[in-house]
Amino acid sequence: MDSRWIIILLVMIISPCLVGQVNLENHSKFESASLLEEEKITGLIEDIHGFIWITTESSVFRFDGVQLEPIFQGLFEDVFYGPDSMELFFIHRKGVIRYDCNTGHFDRIEVKEISKSGDNLYDGIVYNDSTVIYTRHEGITIHHLRSNRLNNFNPLPPSENVIGILTIAKDIRQPNTVWLGTRRNGLLRYNLETHQVVQKLFEIEEESLYNEVNTITSIVPYNQHLLIGTWHGGFLHYNIETGEYRQYFIQDKRLNDGNISFDRILNIFKYKDDEFWISSTKGVGLFNATKVELLILDRSDQGYQFYQNTPLYQDSKRRLWVGYDNGLRLLDTLRSQFNVIENPFFTQELWEIPQEVIQDEKTGDLYFCNFMSKGVYKYASKDKEWKLIRPLNPLSNNIFKGHDMFMSNDTLWVLEESGIYFYRPGEAYLKKVPVDYNEAELDFWNFCRLENGDFLLLTRFDGIYQLDISDLSVTSINHWIEEKYPEALAFRGDDILYDSKGNIWMGWKNYLLVKMPTGQLIDLSPAILQEEEILNIKDLSESNSHILVALESGVFRISIDALPEIIVEKVSNQVSDHVEQDKDGNIWSIYHELYRTMAVQLNPFPFGINDGIHTHGKYGFEQINTIGNNIIVGSRGKYSIFNPSNIKKNTEIPFPYIHSLTINGVQYEPDISLLMKDVIYLNSDENNVKIDFSARAFTKPSSVKFRYRLFNIEKEWNQVGVNQSVVTYSQLNGGNYIFQLQAANDNNIWSEIKSLNIIIDTPLYLQTWFQITIIILALTGLIILYLLRISRLKKVAHINNQMLTLEKKALRAQMNPHFIFNALNSIQHLITEGQEQRSIQYLNKFSKLLRGVLSNSREYKTKLSSEIEVIRNYLELELLRLGEKFSYEINISKELMNDDVELQGLLFQPIIENAIHHGLAHKKDGGHLRVDIEDRHDHLFCVVEDNGIGRERSGNINYFNGHESTGIKTVASRLSLISGLSPDELINIIDLYDEDQNPKGTRVEIKIPISSN
Repeated sequence: MDSRWIIILLVMIISPCLVGQVNLENHSKFESASLLEEEKITGLIEDIHGFIWITTESSVFRFDGVQLEPIFQGLFEDVFYGPDSMELFFIHRKGVIRYDCNTGHFDRIEVKEISKSGDNLYDGIVYNDSTVIYTRHEGITIHHLRSNRLNNFNPLPPSENVIGILTIAKDIRQPNTVWLGTRRNGLLRYNLETHQVVQKLFEIEEESLYNEVNTITSIVPYNQHLLIGTWHGGFLHYNIETGEYRQYFIQDKRLNDGNISFDRILNIFKYKDDEFWISSTKGVGLFNATKVELLILDRSDQGYQFYQNTPLYQDSKRRLWVGYDNGLRLLDTLRSQFNVIENPFFTQELWEIPQEVIQDEKTGDLYFCNFMSKGVYKYASKDKEWKLIRPLNPLSNNIFKGHDMFMSNDTLWVLEESGIYFYRPGEAYLKKVPVDYNEAELDFWNFCRLENGDFLLLTRFDGIYQLDISDLSVTSINHWIEEKYPEALAFRGDDILYDSKGNIWMGWKNYLLVKMPTGQLIDLSPAILQEEEILNIKDLSESNSHILVALESGVFRISIDALPEIIVEKVSNQVSDHVEQDKDGNIWSIYHELYRTMAVQLNPFPFGINDGIHTHGKYGFEQINTIGNNIIVGSRGKYSIFNPSNIKKNTEIPFPYIHSLTINGVQYEPDISLLMKDVIYLNSDENNVKIDFSARAFTKPSSVKFRYRLFNIEKEWNQVGVNQSVVTYSQLNGGNYIFQLQAANDNNIWSEIKSLNIIIDTPLYLQTWFQITIIILALTGLIILYLLRISRLKKVAHINNQMLTLEKKALRAQMNPHFIFNALNSIQHLITEGQEQRSIQYLNKFSKLLRGVLSNSREYKTKLSSEIEVIRNYLELELLRLGEKFSYEINISKELMNDDVELQGLLFQPIIENAIHHGLAHKKDGGHLRVDIEDRHDHLFCVVEDNGIGRERSGNINYFNGHESTGIKTVASRLSLISGLSPDELINIIDLYDEDQNPKGTRVEIKIPISSN
């Protein structure tokens, strides 16, 4: 055999202690990343904010441990940092995505912009602070970031094989030079200035792997060497200066069946200064570049099946991210170390319920007692081999129903349902103690051994028996119980224990009794039943001068030293099936899961797969025991062993952040990432805010809890779990709000407060200055209105006084004493002349006139019909007084013939009186007076026209005196007060002339405001 292969084989034989330095099985899974179990992971990277970005053959995801968020779609090959680490470059087959981690903005470069042929992209590197190089199927592309210019080059040599550049790396020793890994054409060294290409093809012994070895998938420079990963051809260590190389396989290149392993290297990345992870489809190794040694840590022995725990990336906290095609896992530096052992004899045929595990203090070997098994199992700690110890005499159905076990004086004592077995190390079988049970069919449940060597056997339903080991006689000791607590034996037996002080502890359903060495029997049930309706004793164990009692309401601790005084203390709220206490006083219990209750605390913390403990299956954990300083926890077929002192407290503090904002149902798009933003400004109508938050936490992310509040509104914190990370605030008023967010890990270590200042613009009508201005204006307005009101009231009072004065004048004018005297004289004259009928008629008219005048003077308004009646009566009396020297007519438009029209009273009479007294009275005969009243909608248009002597002739007797008479002035003043118009607009006096310009009368036009009901 070639010496080179001998060296390779020697290198692959490694020290177990070195291999054990990294336990790749001690990884945690993420429930939130279950989607990745259906993906094939091609790359991982940690951004400046601590988030993990994952590229797959279908998508790019951002992962914070709590949430897995799909960001981009496509067949992605790789991801790498930009020149300043603020950017990430995602390479997919048909383009590049350039992503800014601070702003959340990104640019797409389609492959058609890079290459006219539209060939596939595979890889990329940052060449300098302004240049990125991409590899393509047909060459490379240099991307000048500042100018966004793209230059293509084809350094590929002529070949009949399908060629493509799959990977690229900078030459750290020579400037302007890069290393290119090709498909089937080996390694290329390419000078970017001279475009000189040097090709290196790797010749290997296995000719069938020639193309696979010369298909290079990864290149990592280290000093004067290259670490090269190939496509199903293993891993190469290449010396740049000499051209020499060595080939390594994670899995033997030839399998047992003679087939080639096709060992494909997925990734090579640095672990320590001179150590590199080599991740393969067949396993994983650590390559020491200084010692030139490949340490195989784990590998698949299942032929062509891919290795599942492939390391892909090491983050800033030296945590190892693992995965390829079966999901994402994390080898956490904060994760506790659990030693998991698996029973190879376990099958699904029998229940194999774990009951007890003890350790031989001399050899360190472990013994396992199971219910419904094949016997007792032995695990040799040194050579890690399992052994089945069967009963010497087979049982019925070959089923061993073990319940309890302990070791004393190099002898293993085992309680089986049918009796006691013993085993001495080195022997081949379990042997049954030949005991005569007096034909009693007893189902044994638990046992203990007294100081004199005798056994106490607790049965399920028949009480307690004592086995005298000297003569193997069996005696019932139920009389201990029957004398004082006869009803206890009617219940099911639960557990029995003999403590270090010689006390015998006995548990039944609803009873916990202790028999002291003095013979005193004490009932402890009342001290515990105060928290239990029914006392179901799950387990009894001794620790540090105390007895631990596992119940459905939690774990209680009873002082042994204080007996017969009963001192009971509750030490855990956790429902427990079995319980143990470590040397630090912490309570470990199982109830499907494993729980730890810290000393002086009551609330437990669960331990699960993400803490390193094995997956327990559907039946949960069913057994827990202390073994020296260690604790062993068992499920069916698997056991986890750990030292409680080595349990690592989770010190990773979650980093809370706001994931997204929704404003009025619309996604908020900030100018920079919400990770960087601490204030947002919203319009007054943007007052419905939904906040989706999360936390970056990779150690036990499912245990993360949040608390939040909207400061200025909420004083108290709102605490929620990891699946309740959305809050909505509706109908917020304008103002300055501060949303505060914190996250805590499973140890209740809270993060610093993450704050987002939300400033909502206040509407103008709600702003303080505006409200003050409105109040001032309102007060000013009220004062002005008050003053106007006072002024108006004064004005109204003045007008009323004027109206009253004018009405009195009108009344006096209408009730002129001369008129009354003349009217009465005229009636008297009729009487003296014997015209009694006419005198009565006129006297009646006179009375109606007086009554109408008085009635109209009492009301502010009167009906038009009433006013017309007054006018008619007045004219009749004037005709009588003047000897019928004139005639009259009153014309009223049809629209005014109803009684709905109202107007001020005593308006017509003064005008008519002037027409008669100063116009018609001086005319000998033929006088005529016409009164026309028309409806003009908002007023009455009244015309009083006479054919008297006119105003010019009456001047000789001071008629009108060039102005309206006092009566007309009074009417004009009253109308002006009513309407607010000037007198000239209300009354118009027109002198009438004949064709020769001789006066022939006077015409008075009046506008009278009216109202209609």
